[in-house]
Amino acid sequence: VDILRTYMKGMDLDTTNWSLCYPDPCPQQGSGDDYVLFTCKYMECLARRDTQCFPFTQDDMPSV
Repeated sequence: VDILRTYMKGMDLDTTNWSLCYPDPCPQQGSGDDYVLFTCKYMECLARRDTQCFPFTQDDMPSV
């Protein structure tokens, strides 16, 4: 968040009250090479505001 605040400095945005939110449970990516798919699926859930239980796991990656 600090790096993002530095990057956005001077862009006429007040970031002083921004906070981090850690969903619980948060899906964990395994050690495989599917990190791009995992990240895209995670971002899709965030965009749809479907963060209540993140309806996917590492086991779902082959079908994604």
